[in-house]
Amino acid sequence: MDADALYIRNPEELYEDEGYIKAGTLFFHDRTVYPGSNPGSKWLKSWMNPLPETKKLRFYNELSYHEMESSTVLIHKTKNLLGLLAVCKLNEEKYRNDVLYKMTYGDKETFWIGFDMARQHYYMHPTPCVFVGKMHVYSEGTLKNKLCGLNGHIVNGKLMYWNGNLVYLKDEKVKSLLFFNSYYITNV
Repeated sequence: MDADALYIRNPEELYEDEGYIKAGTLFFHDRTVYPGSNPGSKWLKSWMNPLPETKKLRFYNELSYHEMESSTVLIHKTKNLLGLLAVCKLNEEKYRNDVLYKMTYGDKETFWIGFDMARQHYYMHPTPCVFVGKMHVYSEGTLKNKLCGLNGHIVNGKLMYWNGNLVYLKDEKVKSLLFFNSYYITNV
């Protein structure tokens, strides 16, 4: 769990997720951005014999350049030791800097790639990420509504957490805090 993952529910509830109980992992989707072919998906397809769950991913199918959001990751270490070791290996400085981070956006994709390489099945929560933020209404001639904020995740129909701050804007001059007032569920 990242230090800036802000939980509004007890994170222990995640251990009760049926997917986690079965696979011993719980991963979450990131936002959908930059659809289409990219160097990372081409590189991956040049060598990977994907597991069934990998074949369903947006990254693999070139629907998004980001697949996984890694502010919270659950891995049952004894059940998934090989997958965990593969993730660690992918994040060693040489592999990370010379290969992987050039083909993906940071460490987050190393989780499902490492599990696939180790041939260990993993569970990616099917609910798309949400944006938790502040809704802005713009004047004529620009966007009518725009939500600016952070990634969040819903588990069992309840907003569990988001990755970021408690407040949207801390204005030192005005000495006020603007709290989030909206969330939007994205499409996977």
